[in-house]
Amino acid sequence: MKNVTLRAASGAIYVAVIVAAILCGQPAFLALCLLLGVLAMLEFNKMCQPSGESAMRWWVLGVDVLAVAAIIWWFAIAMYLYLPVRLAMAVFDKRPEALRSAAFSMLGVIYIGMGLGALEVLYTNDMLIGAGKYPVLMFFIMIWLNDTGAFCVGSQIGRRRLCERLSPKKSWEGFWGGMAFCALFGIAAYYLVPGNNLPLWGWVAVGVAVSVLSTVGDLFESLIKRTVGVKDSGNLIPGHGGILDRIDSLLFVAPGLAAIFFACLYCMIL
Repeated sequence: MKNVTLRAASGAIYVAVIVAAILCGQPAFLALCLLLGVLAMLEFNKMCQPSGESAMRWWVLGVDVLAVAAIIWWFAIAMYLYLPVRLAMAVFDKRPEALRSAAFSMLGVIYIGMGLGALEVLYTNDMLIGAGKYPVLMFFIMIWLNDTGAFCVGSQIGRRRLCERLSPKKSWEGFWGGMAFCALFGIAAYYLVPGNNLPLWGWVAVGVAVSVLSTVGDLFESLIKRTVGVKDSGNLIPGHGGILDRIDSLLFVAPGLAAIFFACLYCMIL
């Protein structure tokens, strides 16, 4: 009971912080994205980088964390600056695992930086989906509902494993349940978002896209953890693991939706 209470309390605080930052405006939301990005990159680096202590490893950590923060702020521009710097560092890294270290660095920076950078772009852009902060809040709620729906349905009638190699408890029944929760909430989001520019079917489609991307994002982080042999990315949030465990779905949802929205916008302009 104590663990359940602790998990519920820490989860409630996490959700409250997210919602408050979204509603408080751009400076608060940017600060939240930067904080999540830095903490997630620290966890990723600790999980995946070689454990041998060396000056180069601390330089790697510093450059990776700064790169994630810069990409969230300046998005793709910072990536073009980061890649040659990190590759040059690998050339002068005398460790046997220099190439492996560089590969994990670039994976982490792209995975975390581009994911949160895309979220920041969605938040600051209102050309397609209305006032940015309200759609972003809807996306977060959809991600949480997808997890809730998948758990509720999967725990009751789940029989067929979705991806047993990475997540033995996930089922196809739970997947469809989570998608139903998201699609139904898409109908509510159509009426809740001020200045909404999407039709009703568009919000239902967004719910379906969020469900699919969220599930794949969760499975991808499971792949990382199984590859490096850890259960959780960290222990920052009691009962929930690390920050990366909490934003794994978001890191796929944000760039996926950004690509869909801007592709639609491009087609509309044409």
